[in-house]
Amino acid sequence: MTQKASFIIRDYRPSDEDQFAEVYAAVYGAHGLKDWQDRRQWQFQENPATRDLPSRLWVATIADAVVGFLGAFPVRYKFGDREQTIRHPCDLLAAEAARGMGLGRALIAHYVADCDTLSTALVYAPYTVRIYEALGFTPLNVHPQYLRPYSVTGMLGLKPSTGSPSKGLSHSMRSVAAGGATVLARGVNALRRPKADPRVHVSGLSSATEDFDTLWRQLAPRFTHVGVRDRAFVQWRFFQDPLSKHHVFLARDGSGDPLGYAAVRNIQRRGATVTQLMDLFCDPGDHRTARSLLSAACGHAERHASAAITCMGLHPSLRRITRRYLYAPRPGGQLPAMLLWHGDPAAAAAVYDADQWHLSNADGDEAFTP
Repeated sequence: MTQKASFIIRDYRPSDEDQFAEVYAAVYGAHGLKDWQDRRQWQFQENPATRDLPSRLWVATIADAVVGFLGAFPVRYKFGDREQTIRHPCDLLAAEAARGMGLGRALIAHYVADCDTLSTALVYAPYTVRIYEALGFTPLNVHPQYLRPYSVTGMLGLKPSTGSPSKGLSHSMRSVAAGGATVLARGVNALRRPKADPRVHVSGLSSATEDFDTLWRQLAPRFTHVGVRDRAFVQWRFFQDPLSKHHVFLARDGSGDPLGYAAVRNIQRRGATVTQLMDLFCDPGDHRTARSLLSAACGHAERHASAAITCMGLHPSLRRITRRYLYAPRPGGQLPAMLLWHGDPAAAAAVYDADQWHLSNADGDEAFTP
C-alpha cells in the first residue's frame, strides 16, 4: 500500500464499485461509464493475454472514499526474438476534489513500479506528457495519423464554426469551401486509388481462422517490436469487441496461403461516418498485398458512404505505402508513444528506435471505445 499526501493507492475491491461508478460518471459522463461497464469483462478478463499476466485495477482513496483510478490490461508483445506480456495503462481519472494533489502522477508511478519489462502510454491526453517525461518515459513518434477524405462537407458536419471570427468563414461560405474541397479530394482519390493485385485474393471473414496462427509464425521474424497478432488476439480484439463491429479482410496467394490482413471499423464523428483502419499487417516489403488490403479497406469506406478513412501508426515500411493512398495528414494527429524500458539495457537502443516498431490503432486503449 502506498501513501502520498492525504490519499492512499491500493488494489481495487468489489466493495469499491458503487463509489467507483459515481466518480467515473462524474469524469467521463454516463455514456463513458456505460462503455466502461460494457467492455470491462472483455478487456480485462476475456483478453487472451490474461493467461500470462492478469489485469490490474488500482484506486486512490481519501478517508476510504474513492477519488481516482487507473487500470492496466495485458498485451502480448514480441521484443526482438522473444515474446513477453506487458500491461498497458488505461482509464486514468481523478475526481474534481482530488485535482492538483499529484494523484495522476502517483497512480502512473504505481503502474510503473508494477512493470518489469516495458511501461507504455500509447494514447493519452496531451496534458499528461509532462508526467510521463518526469517519470523517465521517452517519446517515440510512431503514431502519425493520416486520412483519405471523401466528403469534407461530411467531415465538418455542416455545422457553423464556433471559433474566432478571424478564422473567417460564415456557415454558408464554409459549406461552399467544404464542397469545393470535396470535389478536389475526389480528383486526388481518383489519381491515388489503391488497386488490388490479381495475384492477391482478399476476402472478408466472420471469425478468426487458423490462418492467423500461420500468418503470425511467418511474419513475426519480419518485425523487431510488435504486438502478437495470432488467432487468439484477432478473435478477441476484432470479433469479440462488445462496443464496435469490426470488418477483417484476409489476403491469400493463389495457393490459399495467408499473406496479411486488414481490420476496419466505422465510427460516428459530428454526424458523419468515419472509417478507421485499425490495423494493416503483412510483410513490410510486400506492397502488392498492402495495396490489395488497402483497396479492400477503401472499398469498405466507400460502400458505407464514409466522410473519410483514417489510419494511425503502422510499421514504417507499411506507413510509406499507406500514405500514398491515405495522403492527408490529420491536424494535430502526431501522437507519440511514451515508453519506459525496464528490460535488458543492451536492448534499450532498439526499443527506443521508432523505426523498429509496428504499432497501430489495434494496440492502444483509446481505440477500444468509439
